[in-house]
Amino acid sequence: MAGKVSSPVGKLTLSGGDLAGGKQNPTVDPVQFAVQLLNAIKAPITGNNISAIVGWDTAEGSNAKFNPLDTTLGPGVGAPSYPGTLFNILGTGKYGPYGVMSYQSNKEGINAIAQTLTDTPGETSPTSSYGKIVASLRGNQPAQQTANLVAAGPFGTEPFSTPSATGKLSAANIKSLLGGATLTSSVKPATTTNPTTTTKPKTVYGVPKGDWTYSPKTGLWTNPATGATSKTQPGPGNNQKVNKKNPDQGGAQGQGITGGAATALAQAAQKATAALVTSTISKYGTIALGCLMVLIGFIIMFRGPEKDVGKAAVVGAMA
Repeated sequence: MAGKVSSPVGKLTLSGGDLAGGKQNPTVDPVQFAVQLLNAIKAPITGNNISAIVGWDTAEGSNAKFNPLDTTLGPGVGAPSYPGTLFNILGTGKYGPYGVMSYQSNKEGINAIAQTLTDTPGETSPTSSYGKIVASLRGNQPAQQTANLVAAGPFGTEPFSTPSATGKLSAANIKSLLGGATLTSSVKPATTTNPTTTTKPKTVYGVPKGDWTYSPKTGLWTNPATGATSKTQPGPGNNQKVNKKNPDQGGAQGQGITGGAATALAQAAQKATAALVTSTISKYGTIALGCLMVLIGFIIMFRGPEKDVGKAAVVGAMA
């Protein structure tokens, strides 16, 4: 049907672009040719890439036998392994006349075009004209992006618009279109999933990284794995921080008063002390001062472990 190309097997249909006003090489099926060429250059067989190759075939409009892309690889350019015959003569060089080739078989044509794209002297670098085309196909880039690279390259192809691809080819369809050839493409489309990691979580002082720790300096609970902070103590079991080097400094074992509890107690004691100073000095004089000294001693006792815990938490987060 004019303006459309369908795969001989499967349910892939190409339409739009320059298909309506152009024609494909009559000696090959356009979709099968695209599948076989993509396989030969180790590019993924996708709707994007098939659309790019069929659009290129249409833009060339060639009648050269088994040579939709009009390569000149043959005896005239020093490639006697592709004998064929000259479809036309473009000039005469070191090896005699050269021009677009008509090949003896579809396999010979596929191999000649694949070698032209991947092994032309001076064009094997990823930054060369052919190298960019191959990289675009291997990366499953948008069809029109590949088409633009073709038009900018040394093939002499005029700029063209690629068709849209609808439907799909199954694995069995692709196998049939390859005609017995082994599927060689090992390059996957650009969209891939991240591999699943089985690495055991790192630990800090024996507690899996991700447990929450309390910082007396900031007054916040922190998750070292995510960086999340909380003003209130997180759920049970997530706030443990055991210092195995100094087991008496840790919330999980319940030794002493540590972390937020120590801070709260110390702050309450300070407020109580301030109130007591005002009332007791006026009433009891010297006796009050003695009581004050005893309270200060208790405050120092409570504050000591809490400072050590703060240091342990900082060290743990940096481990």
